[in-house]
Amino acid sequence: MKKIAIWILTISIFTLGSLPIDGCASYALSMFNGTSVKLSSSSNYYFNSGGLAPAFIQTADASSLIAPASGTLTAIYGEIYTVYAASQEFCTVNILKNDIVVAQVTNSLALTNSGNNPFSNNGLNVAVEAGDDLQVQLVTPAWQKPPYGPSFSLSIYIQ
Repeated sequence: MKKIAIWILTISIFTLGSLPIDGCASYALSMFNGTSVKLSSSSNYYFNSGGLAPAFIQTADASSLIAPASGTLTAIYGEIYTVYAASQEFCTVNILKNDIVVAQVTNSLALTNSGNNPFSNNGLNVAVEAGDDLQVQLVTPAWQKPPYGPSFSLSIYIQ
């Protein structure tokens, strides 16, 4: 089982007392993968940043972001890049914490652009503890025509 923790720290509001990581009041966890994979209809996939492994895999625990500090997950921003667009059906994107779905990011992500297909949600309110496994799930529709060559990038913000 591979666990991946990639973090980018951003400085927010400084206060005296205990701050999550080295004096920063918020941080972002980011992942990306340019290795495309064929997505099947009506399936669950997990965003995966594991080196040469495919961008989307069907094993939940194989690629997680590990929260380095406690806080509140407030937003996610990402995009799925496709070489050739899919038909008009919608995908759902979920956030899982310790293998349990805790938030729906969107249920209306259409991969209908050849190129970038952005998704985001800045109205999240999910409590996170240091060491929590965070995963991002893609639920595919029953496509008439699946996308070709999907890859992705995303960032999760925790305050």
